[in-house]
Amino acid sequence: MISLTLHDPITTFQNLLLEGVSDPSALPVAMEFLTKFCGAQTAQIIFVGGGKSILQSTIVGTVDAELFRLENHYWPINPRARLLNDLDVGVIAREQDFITPEEIARDATYQELLIPARVGHFAGVILEKDRRSLAALALAQPYDDGAISDAQTERLSRAVDAARPVLDLASRILRSRNEAIVSSFGASARVAILQKDGTVLDRSAAFESLLSAGIIRVDRFGHLDLMSDDANRRLAMAVRSPDGVIGGRFAFSRLRPDDGYMCVVTPLMKTNDIANRSGEAIVILEPIFQKRELDPGLLMDAFGLTDAECSIAERLFIGDTLKEIAAFRNVAPSTVKTMLKSIMLKTESRRQAEVVTKLSRLAFPARP
Repeated sequence: MISLTLHDPITTFQNLLLEGVSDPSALPVAMEFLTKFCGAQTAQIIFVGGGKSILQSTIVGTVDAELFRLENHYWPINPRARLLNDLDVGVIAREQDFITPEEIARDATYQELLIPARVGHFAGVILEKDRRSLAALALAQPYDDGAISDAQTERLSRAVDAARPVLDLASRILRSRNEAIVSSFGASARVAILQKDGTVLDRSAAFESLLSAGIIRVDRFGHLDLMSDDANRRLAMAVRSPDGVIGGRFAFSRLRPDDGYMCVVTPLMKTNDIANRSGEAIVILEPIFQKRELDPGLLMDAFGLTDAECSIAERLFIGDTLKEIAAFRNVAPSTVKTMLKSIMLKTESRRQAEVVTKLSRLAFPARP
């Protein structure tokens, strides 16, 4: 961890944010440093997707952390959220700039969340913004302490000048990572990376061809549209299910059954960088009637299966029964059952069908 020094506070703050590119534990330290530098009770850095949902938030200070967990719940009606959506990059706004004490007294978000959570007064600024997301920095303090002062605002402005180049670097890292992930699936893969709100972050050339053909589309908000209400509901459930676990698999057809696709959704593993917007998913679209096969090497890497277990997993995937697998391998059915139990244990599955579902996530189009 970079040591804190008061000799050059702006450089120290910038270094802490830079460290956050590779170590997210540096972000709370950076926010703590910001509270001291600006003389504020609380500081927060927040990432928002499409202006509608919080993707990532780091807040430190005198805030009531338990109560502030409701921040995402109140976000759609939070006057500060509406302000951030309309605010220009680099422009600092304070409470008195956009809401009156009378309006605060009538506002549910202030009365039920912001004031009780001890972040009743704030000054916020957009660090970066595009059509898909925004990043913001804010100071806050208890309502009884009064508004953020001019002196605090001036110091926040200096911190913003240091933070914006770091966020630009982080965004470039994110774009490079997404491009590398998409290309790793191969030129023929119809693959895209989505935020949990359905916004398409990156896509392969083959995925782009489906868009050009009108099989699927991206709407004016940048969200993936599978051209089917039922398929879109399934996609939404796979990307942002109630339990927060990303993943799923379902079939959908645009025009006729033989023109259908299988949509496979799997989480994009988090990386330790400030550019990682949590809740991203990899979406793969495959023709339903395209033959697919498992890669034994992937099975070994993902689940630690032995050669024999990989062979059985491949037969399970193509639909063979345990009796058929035993005959194919010229072993007793009891032997296959024992090995199936080992496969279920390694894949953390409770049923044979669950094993097949997990195996299908590692299946790729068969080689011609």
